[in-house]
Amino acid sequence: MEIRTFLKIGVIVLMAAFVACMEDADPTELRGASGSHGSPAAKKDWAMALHDARGSGYNDGEKLLRPSTVGALEVKWRFDAADAGHEVGPIHASPVVLDDRVYVGSNLGRFYAIDRDGDMSWTYLPLQPNPLLASLVVPSPIGSPIEAVATPIVGAAVLPSHKPYVIFGDMDGNLYALHRQTGAPVWVKPNVDGHDLGGVIGNSMVLAGDTLIVGFSSIENYGLILAQQGYPCCTFRGMVAAFDVATGAEKWRFRTIPDGEQQALPASLAPFTFGPSGADVWGQPTYDEHTDTVYFGTGQNFSPRPDGGGGDYSDSIVALDAHTGELRWSYQATADDVWAEGLPNPDPEGRYHDLDFGDSPKLYKLPGLGRVVGAGDKAGAYHVLDAETGELVLRTQHLATASALGGFQNLGATAHGLVYQHGLDRIGPVGSTAFKGKVLALTPDGSDVVWSVSRPGSEIVGGLAVAHDVLYFQSPREEKAPGDPPAWALYAVHAKTGAVLKRVELPGRAVSSPVVSRGRVYIGDGNSAVAMLGVVENGGLLCLGLPGNP
Repeated sequence: MEIRTFLKIGVIVLMAAFVACMEDADPTELRGASGSHGSPAAKKDWAMALHDARGSGYNDGEKLLRPSTVGALEVKWRFDAADAGHEVGPIHASPVVLDDRVYVGSNLGRFYAIDRDGDMSWTYLPLQPNPLLASLVVPSPIGSPIEAVATPIVGAAVLPSHKPYVIFGDMDGNLYALHRQTGAPVWVKPNVDGHDLGGVIGNSMVLAGDTLIVGFSSIENYGLILAQQGYPCCTFRGMVAAFDVATGAEKWRFRTIPDGEQQALPASLAPFTFGPSGADVWGQPTYDEHTDTVYFGTGQNFSPRPDGGGGDYSDSIVALDAHTGELRWSYQATADDVWAEGLPNPDPEGRYHDLDFGDSPKLYKLPGLGRVVGAGDKAGAYHVLDAETGELVLRTQHLATASALGGFQNLGATAHGLVYQHGLDRIGPVGSTAFKGKVLALTPDGSDVVWSVSRPGSEIVGGLAVAHDVLYFQSPREEKAPGDPPAWALYAVHAKTGAVLKRVELPGRAVSSPVVSRGRVYIGDGNSAVAMLGVVENGGLLCLGLPGNP
């Protein structure tokens, strides 16, 4: 394992000043907010993809798993076909946890409630996909050889603190609120975004008090491949929408491609036929209850404007009034970024495409600057913006400017006065040891690397989780020695130094994000989305904990 630590004396002193200032000013800054920010009052639970509405990815209520104990981490159980009585399939979604019960959906189209011992409490079968989506994901959900039984679920659910519900969405844009104890439906909202290839295709839900805020994405980035079969590429328009938690009633929606902007394209832009499109939202939005603002990142355009450029809200961080959905500001990191499967990446001129903000904006304070939001993009840069105005404070390049799977990925974290990011330096052929996955700890302004961990040949695309002084991540592929079969491993590293505390090697492949709650680590396994990782024919959910901890 290559571990590089850059803890110079000046950085240590600066970090101490940052931490002291932020802890004195606001106990939630860069330490993980919960309770009043949309999570259940019990901080030891994990109620949404990034734990809380501020996007921290940090469970400060965890007490059992810490640097002195995590070395004993072991697999407690694996929930799979033997337990469910049917194929579970790959689990990409981040699990969520409340009161020792885990809730998670599968790519094969079932949603599960599983107790602390790994037994299924109940399961729910969502709606069947529309015909176009069904032709793409059933029986093979994006490359999986296993038959899906309903619309795939690839995003994390949310657990409201004031209602006994679990709420999730599926790839067809259907939203579901189920009773947590029984799995009985409370309300169902079918095909919310109205597009045949649009839906909840990421960990893109957040709770803002009694409001559910959802980002909508699409697999229409495969539109150029579909165009060979006569599909008119492309018409999906990214969206964020708000709903009443109790009833599912829609409160507002914001389109990242505004109404009236999309039109037929000239023949010179063939095979594109409509545009602009895309600018989808697949990362968890962030909510600031102090200013009633929601922040979110967007992806690239799937097709261009008539002049060949992209839309105003692609590859951007956007701030909305959480009550009305009105635009407060937007910041675009990469203009005119247009890419879909079938285009060269990079193109013959050496330009790179697909430079999304899949990372969720993280909300915290900087001394002398006040509230900021920070996020990494797939161009490999970390951006810090003024939370009130959207003005750029600092942009720092940390990873090589890379193509489709490069740069910073989804679900970074903040804790202990540090920002944690992960992603890929794509500097060689796919699967080669020159292709490095990295986890970085950055100073809050993003300018300096405090420590880094690199895994040669690994595509670190799953998110991060921090609890106590430990950071967890999955390494979906890594070579133990030249010629050996690639391994999949869960890592626990010291959150303040990057020192590896535990490596648990596991069979198969996985791209889900770990979560930590009540002395347990939960991770999904299996893969059917990132072709380079291979396919696991039957996935499931793994639980790790300490020996003797029931």
